[in-house]
Order: sequence, then C-alpha cells, then structure tokens
Amino acid sequence: MVLLRSTSNYRHSQTLQASQVTDFISPKYAIPSLAASNTEISTPGYLATVRTSTNGTTFSDPINTNNYAFDYKTGVLQFATAGVTPGSGDVYISVYQYTGRTLADNDTLGYSGSFSGSFQGDGNGLTNIPASGIVGLNLTQIATSDTTASVSSGATAFTLTRSSNPVFTVASDGGYTALGNSTITGSLEVSQNLVVQGTASFSYLQSISG
Repeated sequence: MVLLRSTSNYRHSQTLQASQVTDFISPKYAIPSLAASNTEISTPGYLATVRTSTNGTTFSDPINTNNYAFDYKTGVLQFATAGVTPGSGDVYISVYQYTGRTLADNDTLGYSGSFSGSFQGDGNGLTNIPASGIVGLNLTQIATSDTTASVSSGATAFTLTRSSNPVFTVASDGGYTALGNSTITGSLEVSQNLVVQGTASFSYLQSISG
C-alpha cells in the first residue's frame, strides 16, 4: 500500500503527466465481501482512503466516498463539487498500487512459466507447440484400447501389437511376419523363399521353383 500526498497542483483528468503515479488496484478486483472495504480497516480492501492534513502528522477522518471520484488507472482524484473540496491542507490517499508486469511488458521481456489445470476448446489458432510439450504424445506410435502401431528406424520398421503381443511386423528390408491365420484374397508373388510354419492351403498355384 502507498500513501499519496496531493498538493494544490491540479492536473487535467485526461492527460497523464511524466511524474504522475498510476496503476492502482481497483476495488473491483477484491473478493465480494471486501468490495466496499477501504485500505485502512483491520481487514482491508482496495477502496482508497482519502484524508486531509495540515502538518502531515495528524489527519482528518476519511472523506465520504460520495464526495469524490478516484481513477485507479490514472491516479486522478476529483471532488464532486467545490463545496466538498478541502479548503486547506494537503490531501492524502492511501491506496494499493500494482507493481507487477503488464501485457505491454511482453514486447520486451516475454513470458515463461507453467500451467496446471485443464483447457477446454477446439485448439483453433494454437501454433508452435512442441511435441515435448504435450504429455503422453509419441510421434512414432498410435494407440487405441489394447492395440498399438509403431514405427522405428531399427531392424523392425513397423510393429502392430495387441495385448502386448506383436501380431504383425515389417522388417527394415521389407520382409514381414504375421501371427495367426492370414488370408490373401488377391495375388501373392514371392521372389525369394516362402517359409511356412504349420499348414498351408492353396487353391491355385501358378508356378513353383526352387
């Protein structure tokens, strides 16, 4: 909280001066129960407290809030009429001032930090999100229920797994292995060896060599 002392040096309410103190915290940011509480009570709120003093030591009672308007953004205090404007002494205002970063700081300082919670939306317009920033994302694997399909740069280029058991693999040289019964409804052309472990049933063979 800061204590401001205002002398008879009046300023235009719409023009900010170089030395003007600004950015005070408005009561609208207080919790509802403290919306009407001023800065000097035992459980303070953000409502500015305005007093007068002729010596800076002893102060008048708080001025009725109906007698003035205080602009928390610009720091300008305006009395409602000449009749309620203090006739002597200086005006003192006790008020909370915001000294943290603002959106304008992003142009020079940037922002960093973390977010914990949930996000709801379609994600439209989100860009430059690295894969490492998405928990659980694996760019080499897709999965659903108990089935996963993954690719690799190793000896096995592709693996289809169900219930933790590989059911179909493709080697880096192009060969593949299928677990369980396989049905081919079209043509199967084998340029090298065909190894069958178990029983094979063919309805038509065009040619066999080797």
